[in-house]
Amino acid sequence: MLGVEPRRYGSYATKSYLKAKNEEAYANVFTVHYPDEEREAGRL
Repeated sequence: MLGVEPRRYGSYATKSYLKAKNEEAYANVFTVHYPDEEREAGRL
């Protein structure tokens, strides 16, 4: 089983979108995560 389901990403998932989301996720690896937290990267 894959860790990521590629079918759930549509045409909005461009390389620049994925780069922004990846950088944001990496920057928040060791931070405290809260319920209903919304990340800013990749938002329009």
